[in-house]
Amino acid sequence: MIGARKHAIETTGVAGLREISEWRICIGGIMMAMQVSMQIPAADRAIQAILTDQIDAWNRKDATAWARNFTESATFVNVRGDLVRGRVAIEAIHKFLFSGPYKDSPFSMSVDSILYPVPGLAMVDTTNEVTHFEVLPPGLVPTAPGVLQTRMKLIFVNDRGEWKILSAQDTAISPTPMPVL
Repeated sequence: MIGARKHAIETTGVAGLREISEWRICIGGIMMAMQVSMQIPAADRAIQAILTDQIDAWNRKDATAWARNFTESATFVNVRGDLVRGRVAIEAIHKFLFSGPYKDSPFSMSVDSILYPVPGLAMVDTTNEVTHFEVLPPGLVPTAPGVLQTRMKLIFVNDRGEWKILSAQDTAISPTPMPVL
């Protein structure tokens, strides 16, 4: 390799060597960007699979399965603004919801966006809908008759190749939109 480098200096001069180095950096950057872009679809698929599992768990009223993809120390702010700390507590509150206010309520979710601000971290925005509820938890009003829509922000972390929910906040969509200022 030293011989090749010396040959490059002799044939291209110092300016040419800088140009070769810049091309190597550029090509290296493109290769790294290609590797990252190839990883994003795999991450999207893994995260969407978790969200699909959550939809299925809700519709089966399985609180254990609903909470399974949260980290042990995850936090969850529900639509009422209650802060729930830890996977065990997240499971417990959903067990209550599935046996009470949302006992016969189907759940649907659409993914609005998945962003990767830094490697190993994903921010996910969803729009959710619960219907056919008998009564809503105290303090909530339906978005429309028989419909509660929410927007959820989920923060996913990749821990040793496995995506988990680190934090989530669910916010009820008001039946009266805020006027445009």
